Amino acid sequence: MGIRRTRIESVGRREITVRGRQGGDRVRVTFGTERGCPILDRE
Repeated sequence: MGIRRTRIESVGRREITVRGRQGGDRVRVTFGTERGCPILDRE
């Protein structure tokens, strides 16, 4: 996805949220904990 300087923001039973930078902008991506790690939300 091209996200740099990633950090895990939170971990839950159903989702994992990661923060980082992409092209100079701050981004936050939430992945599901299911098989294949589906992207649930992207800010």
